Amino acid sequence: MEVQNSEFFEQIRTLVVDDDGNCLLIIATLLKQSKFEVTIVKSAKYALSVLRSSGLSFDLVITKVHMPEMNDFQLQQEIAKDFGIPIVCEFIIFYILHKTRISFLFKTFGS
Repeated sequence: MEVQNSEFFEQIRTLVVDDDGNCLLIIATLLKQSKFEVTIVKSAKYALSVLRSSGLSFDLVITKVHMPEMNDFQLQQEIAKDFGIPIVCEFIIFYILHKTRISFLFKTFGS
């Protein structure tokens, strides 16, 4: 599948948060193919640390809903309070992929 690239997407710095390395890899790969600038982290707490101390500014955060230590809703509250960055839940990305007929095999919940 060829991805249409745009200068607009090349300017979007995105932080992707997921405790599952496979999901991180898939989302990061798709975003990079569209020329997004992507940073990945494996926990909500580390995401907050990156936002607070890395010196990087992000335009978008994509996050998994259920994670250990802090869930997506808690992360959203912290980001809204301190940074005001838009957040997209990961399942929205997978829904869009499903609607565009791109399929992946994922592990089931609880496995």
